[in-house]
Amino acid sequence: MKKAFSKWYNYAIALGLDGIVVAIGLIPYYVLNDSAKWPITYLPLTMLFSGVVLFGVGFIIQDIYRARCRHVLKNWNNPLPEEKVDMAWKIFAPFFIAGILSFLVGGILYYVIR
Repeated sequence: MKKAFSKWYNYAIALGLDGIVVAIGLIPYYVLNDSAKWPITYLPLTMLFSGVVLFGVGFIIQDIYRARCRHVLKNWNNPLPEEKVDMAWKIFAPFFIAGILSFLVGGILYYVIR
C-alpha cells in the first residue's frame, strides 16, 4: 500500500480523473443554451456522486485483478504474494485518491454554493 501512494504518477492520474469529473459538471453549465443549462448547484452533487463512483470502480477493478491472480495461482485460501498485492494497490490508488478528493471537494462546494 505504501508503495502505491508514494508514486507521483498515481497522483497525476487522480488529478486527471478529477479533471474529467469537473468537466462533466461544468460543461452543461457553460456550453449549453439557456433552455438546457444545468443550475450551478448540480456541480457539488456531480462531484459527490462521482467520488463514490470512482471509489467503486477502483475497488471493483482491483478486486477482479486479485480474483484473476487467485485463479491463475490456484491460491484460494492463502494470502497472495506481496508483488500481486502491491500491483492491486497500484491499480486502486489513483481511483481511491480521485474518489476521496472528488468527495471532499463536492462536500465543500455543497456548503459553499448552497
